[in-house]
Amino acid sequence: MSTLKADTIQSTGGGVATLTKQVAAKMQYGISGSDAAIRQSLNVASTTDGGTGVYLVNVSSAFANQMDDSGLAIMTGGGTGFGRYAGAATTATVLSIRAHDQNGSAVDRECNGAAFGDLA
Repeated sequence: MSTLKADTIQSTGGGVATLTKQVAAKMQYGISGSDAAIRQSLNVASTTDGGTGVYLVNVSSAFANQMDDSGLAIMTGGGTGFGRYAGAATTATVLSIRAHDQNGSAVDRECNGAAFGDLA
């Protein structure tokens, strides 16, 4: 068996290497519920607290299509409830999230998730 060790892998032209037959998250986030502060991230430029239970996650590198045309995973913490994306406000560069309690009312909640798909 051989071992390959590398710090950087590039294409033969010097650009980004293309991975085939693999799916990886192109954006991952963890934000606080009180002020949308970024706790952990991949490909996240900034976040915005848009009011009770309303958060915008702005990506550093745009997706090829609107993010909800790809795969999304959204989870909320801190009790029973759920998170969802707001399709009308979600674009190739902004993921709009809504957090709700078990009754469907908007609440400030920690939100975590990921988006899959092709980058532009």
